[in-house]
Amino acid sequence: MGLFFKRNTKSKVAGDIAYYDLIEWWLGELTEEERNIIRNTFKPIMRERLIDEGNIESSSQSKLAFLGTLAEWFKKKEFIFEQIWWIYYYGSGG
Repeated sequence: MGLFFKRNTKSKVAGDIAYYDLIEWWLGELTEEERNIIRNTFKPIMRERLIDEGNIESSSQSKLAFLGTLAEWFKKKEFIFEQIWWIYYYGSGG
């Protein structure tokens, strides 16, 4: 029964987490609260899916580059890039 549960839980994890083979870290090292913080914080522009949803077939970004990008989202409490993009997009009539 334990193996079934583990396999069933893993099958629910998709997106970047599955593509970059981070499922063990995602489920084993992080609490549900921490995963929710990541889901709610990591929201790159033009992306509608969460970090652990959807199917990724290929990416030009390496695992290390992805982790670096993810880490950047948590360096500061305020997300300066998002604010700059917002000003640029709406300030330029986009």
